[in-house]
Amino acid sequence: MVGPGVLQAVQDCTDIAAKAQTRLRNSIPSQWRIPQDKLPPDSQLDVTGFPAKCSLLTDQELKITDSYATEIVGAVATGEWTAVEVTTAFCKRTAVAHQVTNCLTVIMFDNALKQAKKLDDHFSRTGTTLGPLHGLPISLKDNFNIIGYRSSVGFCAWAPEPAKEESTIVGLL
Repeated sequence: MVGPGVLQAVQDCTDIAAKAQTRLRNSIPSQWRIPQDKLPPDSQLDVTGFPAKCSLLTDQELKITDSYATEIVGAVATGEWTAVEVTTAFCKRTAVAHQVTNCLTVIMFDNALKQAKKLDDHFSRTGTTLGPLHGLPISLKDNFNIIGYRSSVGFCAWAPEPAKEESTIVGLL
């Protein structure tokens, strides 16, 4: 027999998860949302080709997101691509991936694009990059704390509170 405390804990976690899923869904810009009837069926196991078929990404964005990290930082360093172009491409592809696979826990597209704009402003003023990863979007697992964002590591008890301290790796990146 399961006691009332356990049942309440399960309900609390269910409520926390539902709120988190709604928050996540709402953080995808409407223009990057794929209509439900255009998504691959749940029975389709290989969805790797879907980003190219969904018509959300341009040919240039597909080229960017199919490139190696070294190619990306090289193209940004020479001015061939801007950090905003690269970040937008990866944000859109990430939005597609989440809608198909439910792979994200927190979305920070707005912050990523703001940071990319700062990098582009610096590059246009100085003609130089800021470090070896300049313009390369980076995604982190939710066990690394980013101040102001939730890092639950899958524990519903940790999900409601944003991190107050930054993980060392976040500061280094």
